[in-house]
Amino acid sequence: MSFYDEESVSTVSNVSEAFENLTPEKKDSAIILKNKLDDAMEGSKSIKDGDLRFSNFIYIANNIQLLPIALHQTYRKNLMKMMKKACQSNQHGDTLYLLGILYATGFPGITTVELKDFKPNYNKAYNCFYQGYKNNHQESSFTVAVCHELGLGTRADQRKAFQIYQRASTLNHPGAMCRLGLACLNGELGMKCNLKEGVRWLRLSTMYANRQYPQAFYHLSTIYERGIPNMIIRDNKYAVQLLDKAAALGHIQSQHKLGLCYEHGKLGVEVDAKTSMRYFGMAAAKGHGESMFELAGWYLTGSEVTHTTNAGETVEYIIEPSNETAFQWTRKAAERNLPKAEFALGYFYDNGIGINKDAEEAMKWYYVASLHNDPKAVKKMGEKSCVYWINSHKSSELPNIEKEIYSRPCNYDLIEDELNLHFTTESKYESILNGDTIKSKDTAGENTTSRSNSTSTLERNSSTKDKCIIM
Repeated sequence: MSFYDEESVSTVSNVSEAFENLTPEKKDSAIILKNKLDDAMEGSKSIKDGDLRFSNFIYIANNIQLLPIALHQTYRKNLMKMMKKACQSNQHGDTLYLLGILYATGFPGITTVELKDFKPNYNKAYNCFYQGYKNNHQESSFTVAVCHELGLGTRADQRKAFQIYQRASTLNHPGAMCRLGLACLNGELGMKCNLKEGVRWLRLSTMYANRQYPQAFYHLSTIYERGIPNMIIRDNKYAVQLLDKAAALGHIQSQHKLGLCYEHGKLGVEVDAKTSMRYFGMAAAKGHGESMFELAGWYLTGSEVTHTTNAGETVEYIIEPSNETAFQWTRKAAERNLPKAEFALGYFYDNGIGINKDAEEAMKWYYVASLHNDPKAVKKMGEKSCVYWINSHKSSELPNIEKEIYSRPCNYDLIEDELNLHFTTESKYESILNGDTIKSKDTAGENTTSRSNSTSTLERNSSTKDKCIIM
């Protein structure tokens, strides 16, 4: 039974009970919000204009999560009922798309407990998207193509997916253009490899790129970084410009790559610690574990500039070393399930770097990192002290260690983007445009950096792995 079927959702018998455990201040704000949502729902019944009604629907969908948890399911059920009724009387593209999103991915802010009861209904979602596609709704058209490519709510059909991506591209959808470009570059979706056509589609995509679909800039950058024989000459300067455009639109991989470029002096840019940290900070703010770990490395070693004067050499720190801050960023990265950060966190606890020594906590993080196949952690767990630690714990206790350390409250405060409902926000859909299923190649070799040469427990890997979009 679907999470949003009316029979599966219980209502709150006494609304006042939902506010009982709130502080007076939170209670007042929650009641004000409830009244606003009630007004929006009531107003939606009489609104004839589809765009205005959709604005109400998306406002309600985004804000239900701010109500007391006891009211969530009731309000979600009522909104779904209203939207289905609205779609029956008026095939409004945005409303159909939103309804499909809610069937496929759930409401924003769905809690862990509620998530256990949520089952994506891709069949109903596909039907909503398909109705929008028939009415030339841009986002629905792209999403129908995604469904055919991945076999979500309909049978997988690569050729049909390609055709519908083409249809979506005629509606100027940048994601569809980018996907067509990657398909031509890699010989996917039933197409033969066609580099010229692939580059053409990527260039078209950059003309319509937005914060939701900036990926074409990243892929074009990779092409200009490597070049294509008899077609595109390598141009590192232009590659950096393309990365910068993608980063400005919030593309995490581009932000991280620029951080590495300015850290190691790649793609012809000068080493610049502050600029490197700025780009890593952008990506880290969106929860990118690798960038968090890079920030930890900067704070662990610091960044220094040596000036030669008549009196001799003087050292000035651009970034002051801070073991405490390095520990905090390593912890944040570890909480994103990054194996090398988990191992480094164990090392920090083991040696008292930025935190008091704690042998037991160190062993737990070493153990978890080894479960995630970090090479250093696997080697570490073979040492006598670690073998003794494992033997001293009952076999029934070991499986609970990973669950125990990850059930602790997260100690990081991420800057979140404005909520937006979108089918491609989940990683398995984003992988289509990010090329995550494509083979990797190493980029060019290392350049000298301005990082301190002091011993670091963090693995400083100066050659980033980029997605190879040319086969």
